[in-house]
Amino acid sequence: MQPQVSPESGLREKCLTFGSLMSTIRSKSWGETVAMDSFAELDQKLEILLNQYERYKQANAELKENLAAKEQLLAAKEKALKEAETALEQITREKEMVRQRIDKILNRLKILDLGEVT
Repeated sequence: MQPQVSPESGLREKCLTFGSLMSTIRSKSWGETVAMDSFAELDQKLEILLNQYERYKQANAELKENLAAKEQLLAAKEKALKEAETALEQITREKEMVRQRIDKILNRLKILDLGEVT
């Protein structure tokens, strides 16, 4: 057997629901409610964008620091390479001078050797 609901109690519940709805509508018009919801949504999206911007800004700063460190390291390596090239050129010149001296000495010995034989 179903509980009997008097027509008065069902009507009373509908009136209470309708009354609370009307009070909400009276306090804020439908357009204001929708506009406030839209502003809240826009505010939320703006907050998300600002957070992303800050993260990207921080990541960019870190990348710039890394780039500066790598450029500094590269400059140091280039300087060391130039110094090594200069040292190599110096050693090559000295080697050539030694070779020329040895050749002169060998030529003199050859001449002396030829002179003694004859």
